Amino acid sequence: MAKQFITAIWLGKFNSSAELREYVAFNYENEDDVSSKFANDIGLPYFDEDFMESVFYNSQPEILDYLGRRSFVDNKEVLSKVTSMGLGDNNSVISITGFKDRGLVNEELFDYQPVQIEKDYLVFVGLFRGEEHT
Repeated sequence: MAKQFITAIWLGKFNSSAELREYVAFNYENEDDVSSKFANDIGLPYFDEDFMESVFYNSQPEILDYLGRRSFVDNKEVLSKVTSMGLGDNNSVISITGFKDRGLVNEELFDYQPVQIEKDYLVFVGLFRGEEHT
């Protein structure tokens, strides 16, 4: 039986891998207001961060290689979209994956309407759907 999944991908521009980690990290100090800078920027107040990946690279070929090796998405579709957009001076990739019928794992991504990001360090690439065969 195939399970549907969706992956949302963003490109980012950060000064270091530490800066990227700080940007995506959730702050759990206040239980009533768990958030991250990244979650706030993309309009998703909370998601299961166990299904998020964030990677920092020093070169654009490394970004394209990483995107070409993604296991959950149609790599050709992602690479085509990124190539048509251009990498610019982005040096990071952030992705969140959600699954249907798998115990509420980021299912809100299936209804996600990307927000206009008014930041020069983050650009939305797209939502990429697929099926996981078990």
